[in-house]
Amino acid sequence: MIDFPAGQTTDAWLFAEDVCARHQVPLDIHDARTTTAAFAERVVSRGLILS
Repeated sequence: MIDFPAGQTTDAWLFAEDVCARHQVPLDIHDARTTTAAFAERVVSRGLILS
């Protein structure tokens, strides 16, 4: 899940796509603003947060 200011979402998304492609990692990302609160809470509680 990516969570960036609205004006930077496209750049963040493209960056994530490029990194995944470079490292041959399957891409499965979601924009935090378009997910449900329950999904976001689950990701935050169980996921790895990089900042």
